[in-house]
Amino acid sequence: MATTCNAASAWGLIQNQNLIILGGFLLLFIILYFCYTAKDPKIRVGWFLIFLGGIWNLGERLYHGCVTDYIRVVSWWPSFNIPDMLITIGLIILIFWRKELFSQRGLSGRRPKKVPSANKK
Repeated sequence: MATTCNAASAWGLIQNQNLIILGGFLLLFIILYFCYTAKDPKIRVGWFLIFLGGIWNLGERLYHGCVTDYIRVVSWWPSFNIPDMLITIGLIILIFWRKELFSQRGLSGRRPKKVPSANKK
């Protein structure tokens, strides 16, 4: 188990703390909306896990000034933490139980209205 304090975003990509915190709050509200409006319980679980992992990481960032990564599986893979696992599991649930997530139906799961064709004879 290796402990590292990640003061930037994932893999140190964004260094501005204020931008990360503001973006994190906005993203969490969007995720909470998707969690609330999802009809399928499995999809709600996926969105909720993503929300939970995000709020956990954001709270740790606000409290400690960084996110502590403490799980290292192999030396060549970046270290991570339990909230990262929750986010990953939530994404896997969304991908496997909602294959049409980014398809024609979109995030709401509703079919688009059919427009009558003008070419009918």
